[in-house]
Amino acid sequence: MEFKNKRELNLFLKSLKMIGLGSQGVCYYNSKDKNVYKIFHQFFDKDDDIEYHVTYEEKILLRFSNIKNDTFVWPNDVISVNGEVVGYKVPYIKARNLYKCNPLRVNLNDLQKSVIVARKDLNIISEHHVLTYDMMYNILYGNKFFVIDHDEYSYSDKDTSVIRKNNYENFDMEIYYFLVDGFFQKFVNENKMLNELYSDKKEDVLFFLKLFRNLLSEMVGKEIITLGEASKYIDRKALIRKYERYL
Repeated sequence: MEFKNKRELNLFLKSLKMIGLGSQGVCYYNSKDKNVYKIFHQFFDKDDDIEYHVTYEEKILLRFSNIKNDTFVWPNDVISVNGEVVGYKVPYIKARNLYKCNPLRVNLNDLQKSVIVARKDLNIISEHHVLTYDMMYNILYGNKFFVIDHDEYSYSDKDTSVIRKNNYENFDMEIYYFLVDGFFQKFVNENKMLNELYSDKKEDVLFFLKLFRNLLSEMVGKEIITLGEASKYIDRKALIRKYERYL
């Protein structure tokens, strides 16, 4: 999508809804075409009379767009001003950021199924030698998981098994924090195996989730479907929290 100058793009952005601000840019929602427009901070930092010399290129921003999957939401077009790339378009996903979801209300059966679905797509991109970067705060959750913001992903010549392990761990990290941080840290700390798994966060999060759920179920006296059913074991005095939640 091409704009003649900065003023033209700014006028267009005023017609959209600003929905997010991150370390790399600002996101706007276009209700007409159901796309999110991400504009890099460099665009706003430059004066009208200064040419853009950003490092983003169309071939780099769209390099994964041909990899078909249902979890990773790739850009579908770039946004440029007078020939210089200043952002990109990506399909809008009707889902919430995971850190905005209440872990006590999430159905654990659905969560487990969603992780399994995401695993299939993690395998697909790993087979294409896509090496992911930090996914924390870039995971959305609705009827399934979605992953956004892939600006720092890259192609790797490492063995597929090594790439897959890296990608699993990047995805699993936030799930670990989502389940425990600020709620069940004390319960996890008091169980040797749970504590080791949570401290390391390298084991498949599905294994951790099943063990965590089973142990809480034993304490409650029935199989729990949501963590809210084990609210008796929430650490109400937890002061140290590493995971930023917006509930």
